Amino acid sequence: MGARLAALAVAASRVGAVVAGGYAGYALFLLGDLSTDYRKEVALRCGLCGLGAVLVVAGALLLERVLRLPEDIDEADLPT
Repeated sequence: MGARLAALAVAASRVGAVVAGGYAGYALFLLGDLSTDYRKEVALRCGLCGLGAVLVVAGALLLERVLRLPEDIDEADLPT
């Protein structure tokens, strides 16, 4: 079960980063001309979707950290 969650966390962090970048780029494009109400609304939606994608990335990175396996300890390093 843990391996599946770790794979899901890795995939979610990658996809979330791509989605956040896409929405951020589109929002920056729209910020050049906010003369109409429609463009303002779409820019706001892009910002909110980008924020949601950033939250997905943060959650996925947190899940990756929680599911990280402990480092292997060599038997030669253990005290006898």
